[in-house]
Amino acid sequence: MEKHKNNNANKKTTKTDVCPECKVRDGDSSKKKLYQCPYCERWFCEKHIEPRIATTRSAIEQIADPILRDKVLEEWRKPDGHPDFVWTKKYFEDLRIKEEMEREKLWKAMDKLKEISESRKVEKLKEIKEIPPSSFTYGKKYTFEAPRRYEMVRELNVNTHKYSIRKIVKYVIIALVIVIVLGLYLAPHTFLSLFGIDIGSYWNLDPVVEATLRSVGVINLTKELNDKVNSIDIRVLEFRIFDRINAEREKYGLPPLKWNEKLAEVARNHSKEMASYNYFGHEGLDCKKVGDRVSRVGIFYTMVGENLLQISLIKNWWYREDGTIVKREYKTLEELVEESIEAWMNSPGHRKNILTKEFDETGVGIAIQNIPKERIEKTVGIKPPVLIIHPIEWTVCPTPSKPDKEATFYITQVFISTKCSDDTIFCNGKCWQKCPFGYTFVCTSSGGLCV
Repeated sequence: MEKHKNNNANKKTTKTDVCPECKVRDGDSSKKKLYQCPYCERWFCEKHIEPRIATTRSAIEQIADPILRDKVLEEWRKPDGHPDFVWTKKYFEDLRIKEEMEREKLWKAMDKLKEISESRKVEKLKEIKEIPPSSFTYGKKYTFEAPRRYEMVRELNVNTHKYSIRKIVKYVIIALVIVIVLGLYLAPHTFLSLFGIDIGSYWNLDPVVEATLRSVGVINLTKELNDKVNSIDIRVLEFRIFDRINAEREKYGLPPLKWNEKLAEVARNHSKEMASYNYFGHEGLDCKKVGDRVSRVGIFYTMVGENLLQISLIKNWWYREDGTIVKREYKTLEELVEESIEAWMNSPGHRKNILTKEFDETGVGIAIQNIPKERIEKTVGIKPPVLIIHPIEWTVCPTPSKPDKEATFYITQVFISTKCSDDTIFCNGKCWQKCPFGYTFVCTSSGGLCV
């Protein structure tokens, strides 16, 4: 696949602004030199100008071809760049064309080898036919050429047979090795179950077998957990929740909310602070509420609201008697979205924010706290992690502590209204009282005046 840097010649202009991917990933709101992506025509910094696969881990896992799946995973896991649907479509089209060309070359090579083999066999048969048949001449020495002719034909057939058997055995061995390696890497549970080893129920394994499987990496619960967490595209999850919120408002005849990236950044920073310092509350570590956080970044509003949610990626988990975790079951992205919306809609305070008619803009920000655990407290019992919705009336300032949660998503949604009431007029970032009858309202640099 040709790298995107070869398309740098297509960058027509540059400008100075804030890179949207830097804001999403690093919280960097500083202005820098931006370049225009020739595919999606958006603007990014040098670090994120390279496009990458725009999809999710669950979609990639549905690709049947393991080689193609590995290629797509490798491109999708690129640390920098930006997801781009246009480039993704071109990427898969180029892959398809390249595979067709390679397949055509392979067939041509096989046809050429077959042609060479047939020509050699024909030449050998011609040589055999040139040997004279057996002869007997009276009075002279007895001559008999048939054995030589027979031995050459037999040698030709035996060598051809040996060559075919050797090729078959070689390909069978190679195929078995590939099947074993791919089986252990891509689907160890299913593959080992064919031999009577069920690693889907780890606690039923013989301790020696389990220790062996863990040592060779077949059972690696920490890697499995981290891979599941990394497979969730946070940006996609934010927009999916945003779309579902608007769908709920549509059910009640309310106008859709507009996405405000600055509000999303405010929400995302609060989620990151909660995940980093292991607390959950509407007040930040500085005891400030959502209104202070929104005003701090210069966003005008007449009303403000905030919904919080703490939800685990883990649907269920199992452990041994000694507390050792042996298996986890995970939620899909769709399950995360539906569970989040259902939890908010079942909470009166959060439902009120979602269905408030005056709110017209919103932003969703998500952060993850992931501290993989090898063991759990045996008194917990076998049950899924608890979903937590923060009460609106919570007023105690939080106390930071050390993070200790596995695959936990902190979700913050901020709502604002930018409309002034009917008896006020917007001027210089504020709503001013309308003038009495006979006076005219004038908006000046210092505020509103009635003249």
